[in-house]
Amino acid sequence: MHTFYEQVEESRIPKFMTILTYRDWETEMLNRLEFGHSNELVEGLKNLTKVMKGDAFGVRALRFVLGRGSSPFTPLNQ
Repeated sequence: MHTFYEQVEESRIPKFMTILTYRDWETEMLNRLEFGHSNELVEGLKNLTKVMKGDAFGVRALRFVLGRGSSPFTPLNQ
């Protein structure tokens, strides 16, 4: 595989240069296959947090989101 990476580097063909990313992450990818561990749960939670933060961007007060005059602590039966 390392010979292939060297040939790609020497060729300087732009489409092939992306293959060098695999070289940079080769150890991590092989570890994932060998041991079966990944950080996908953490990355998913991180992404969810970013999406939620983006959705809330510009919201100054919760009452504007919930509706005029309502509060998260107001009982539903009132």
